Amino acid sequence: MIGRYLLLIILLSISQLSFSQFEFSGEIRPRMELRNGYRTPLDIDKDGTSFISQRNRLNFYSSSKKYSLMLRAQNFLVWGGNDGITESSNEEISFHEAWIEFNINRKIKLKIGRQELVYDDSRILGNLDWSQKASSHDLFLLKMKLKSGIECHLGGALNSDSENDSEKPYKLDRYKYLQYLWLHKKDMKYYISLLFMNTGFSTSDNPNMEKINYSQTFGFHSHYFVNNDFFVNLSAYSQIGKDVKNHSIESYLLSLEARYKPNRNLGFKLGAQMITGNDSIIGVENTKSTNKAFNPYFGSNHEFYGHMDYFFNKNHYNSLGLYDYYIAVNFKRQKLNSELEIHFFHSFGKIKSYEGLYWANYNRELGYELDLSLKYNFNLKYSLNFGASWFFETTSFRKLKNIDFMDSYQSYYYVMLSLTPQFSFRKSNY
Repeated sequence: MIGRYLLLIILLSISQLSFSQFEFSGEIRPRMELRNGYRTPLDIDKDGTSFISQRNRLNFYSSSKKYSLMLRAQNFLVWGGNDGITESSNEEISFHEAWIEFNINRKIKLKIGRQELVYDDSRILGNLDWSQKASSHDLFLLKMKLKSGIECHLGGALNSDSENDSEKPYKLDRYKYLQYLWLHKKDMKYYISLLFMNTGFSTSDNPNMEKINYSQTFGFHSHYFVNNDFFVNLSAYSQIGKDVKNHSIESYLLSLEARYKPNRNLGFKLGAQMITGNDSIIGVENTKSTNKAFNPYFGSNHEFYGHMDYFFNKNHYNSLGLYDYYIAVNFKRQKLNSELEIHFFHSFGKIKSYEGLYWANYNRELGYELDLSLKYNFNLKYSLNFGASWFFETTSFRKLKNIDFMDSYQSYYYVMLSLTPQFSFRKSNY
């Protein structure tokens, strides 16, 4: 049924609105995965699994001098998720994006509706594109270009889980309120962005009363070109406020990365990042009044903390935090792009365990991970991706996961095909 409505909207948009240009595009992205400890490590008695998931999208975009419109319908499925005869509620079509942007003048735009938020390197605000479902937000977004050359974005969201007639707490695992200010300035040698974000989560146990705890995230991301072959990225963020359990938040994130490209085919990357966290007493919940665990709320974490997704994958609250040191080499040859990256993970917080008669302190070293990725671009709209990851854990990591016996390493493999056809049209003048 929603497919019919979508088609009707598109046809009405083409026939009734005075758009000068419109385009249809789509995406079909099947991905086969072999998980042997992905996200959650397996003990030695458990076997891994394999499956194929698929993301399907149908996009309509149209623009004129006064405004532009985007409708992006999305469907996610797992092969074999139904019997092929009966309909499955797990394969519903939804709108991943549905927005309209008004060109108020040359320097001010207002964007309203469901939209992706992708800022800077996606560390704090990203679209989580690795996930087949990805991420978008329902909000108002005011975009301004100031005389000083600074780009300014001011966004705000108010979420509700239904059309309520009286006050009720927001039940979904998502923010109730979001406001953010993003300022961006760039030059030939550098660019820098400042971000202030206020996030409110519902914490009420009373079904007839809303209680909101707010946290604030603020900091900067910068990019400096030393020369054409070498540049440095630096990011620093802090969080304060109250978490969902009413603990005070005092946390930080710091990232430094250098990239060197001696020629157009070869590149190197070296970096370190620190994400603060809490000390861990294994088997005992943290009862301290201050939460030092930084939460990268809407970041595309798969891009930063290893492709096995052991860290900051829906497990931010009360985290140990992380020190991550990494190095990578990238090689490009015609249509092939390949990268090999290794991460060395250490916990920020201390790791302790009561062993019956005494307290044991564990080493903060958690393990290291090797990520290999290959991408072959047949053309701009058709690519094939392959990835393989291996995680080599330590005794401390096994203790944290409460698994006594693991294989010598955990692994993850995938093959993904991405097809994005696109068709553009221009409206006739007669």
